[in-house]
Amino acid sequence: MGLPRKRLTLHCKTRWNSAFDMIERLLENRWTVSAVLSDPVITKPSAAKEIELTNEEWHSINSICPVLDPIKLTTVMLSAEENVSISIALPAVAGLLQNTVINEDDPDTVRAFKEEFHDQLTTRFKMDVRNRDCVTVLHKAAFLDPRFAHMCFVTGATRVLVIDVLRQELASLPPTTAVAPDLLQLQSSSAHCK
Repeated sequence: MGLPRKRLTLHCKTRWNSAFDMIERLLENRWTVSAVLSDPVITKPSAAKEIELTNEEWHSINSICPVLDPIKLTTVMLSAEENVSISIALPAVAGLLQNTVINEDDPDTVRAFKEEFHDQLTTRFKMDVRNRDCVTVLHKAAFLDPRFAHMCFVTGATRVLVIDVLRQELASLPPTTAVAPDLLQLQSSSAHCK
């Protein structure tokens, strides 16, 4: 057929992103797979009929790949040894939440996935908090990382709570503990947010 050879991959439940890798590779090989399934010399018609995908299924696969791609990038980034930092977790989750916006042309399966994924992320990672007891180490780490100190991915009220909690924790340190003077002057400004 003149197409580059790319082996199909299988999902492995112990490998992150393997389901995405599998459907992405299937999509890349769509015409080759269809040709093999439609050739009675290679595939028995009864077997082809059982495993051949409908146009609607191909459309769903094609529509879900752009949704899954940022998830793969995020898991790769968070699991990479050179990016070992808890401070990137909430900004990464915020980016994933932006990717769950439902579009009018999303198929039902993609819409359902986006809704469920959004619900799971917001349940597991409390981005915006309403009281000091709900401020997590993820919030504190993000604020203390200069890349994310603006905390534009949470509400202004959450940012103020994080700053108040950090101020209280710094003030409670014993006097012999050296604390950088600029940490004691935590700013409440959100001037860097767009």
